[in-house]
Amino acid sequence: MDSSQTSINYDKMNYGCKHYKRFCQIRAPCCNKIFDCHHCHNESTSDGHELSRQDVQTVICLMCETEQPVVQKCTNCGVCMGDYFCEKCKFHDDDIAKRKQYHCDRCGICRLGGIWNFFHCKECDACYPLSLYGKHPHVKDSMRQNCPICQEDMFYSSEESTIMNCGHTIHSECLLEMKRNKIFKCPICKSAIDMSDM
Repeated sequence: MDSSQTSINYDKMNYGCKHYKRFCQIRAPCCNKIFDCHHCHNESTSDGHELSRQDVQTVICLMCETEQPVVQKCTNCGVCMGDYFCEKCKFHDDDIAKRKQYHCDRCGICRLGGIWNFFHCKECDACYPLSLYGKHPHVKDSMRQNCPICQEDMFYSSEESTIMNCGHTIHSECLLEMKRNKIFKCPICKSAIDMSDM
């Protein structure tokens, strides 16, 4: 079977992990173990050490199990390990239609949602929706903080974040939870939050 047949015949629905659909696994250089992705690694470590996707040096093709440097197509069988591939981030993902991945050089990582829907705010040093261009208060590095409610990372998260009218950021789901609990003040600066469009 040639590589073009191989890339057509593999099951596009039954692979990857809860974070990404792709046809490779990674070897974590920090512990030399194999994981589906860097998030899977970070969720499984008992000592709390984390792996950045940029630190990954080798991937393992799920079709032929060849371990190789990070590339889009397997050097052995030719299978495409991810329709979206970023060489800078060493990142593969097949779910392009839903996730609309793009790389932001200023953020230094791949983002979700389509480059045509976002701009990089130099003052805040993060990508924000175009609807906020020139309409949001600037809070330097607000997105580089943990969510003030769940304490999870926002900058590298694949979860959607929202900018409150004070300029601080929060996971969108956490903001909805605040609304359900009738909490209408920013957990950081205590200013009132406009919930009218939620």
